[in-house]
Parts: sequence; C-alpha cells; structure tokens
Amino acid sequence: MKNTLLLYLKFQYTTYRLLSENQNLLFLDVILAIVTAFLFFCIFFRRYFLKLTFSTNRKRYESLIFLKKRNGVS
Repeated sequence: MKNTLLLYLKFQYTTYRLLSENQNLLFLDVILAIVTAFLFFCIFFRRYFLKLTFSTNRKRYESLIFLKKRNGVS
C-alpha cells in the first residue's frame, strides 16, 4: 500500500507539472479525481470486501461440517 501511494504521488506531481504549463487545471482535476477514486476503490475492494466474503464463506463451511459431524454424516 505504501508503494501504491508513492506511485500515485509521483504520478500526481508529474501530471500537475506537465499540465500546469498548459493551464489545463480543470482537465488535471478530473484526471486526478478519477485516478484517486480508482486507487481507493482497488484498495478498499482488496482489503475489506474480499476479506469479508472469504470469512463469511469459511464460517458457513465450518458450520456445515459441524452439522454433518453432529448428525453422523461423513
């Protein structure tokens, strides 16, 4: 995550330096907003959504195994 943020800051600085010479600041803001939203979505999706899905599936699987053992089904 640290490398991702450093890469984003480098991209932001480079883009700002290139586009500020042409005075296209609105275009710059749109690009940076899209990139920021994409990066935060990727980080959020990877860290929280997948962890939640896998932990829920694991609990469901463990409860099914427990019920099978309790009922004597192998």
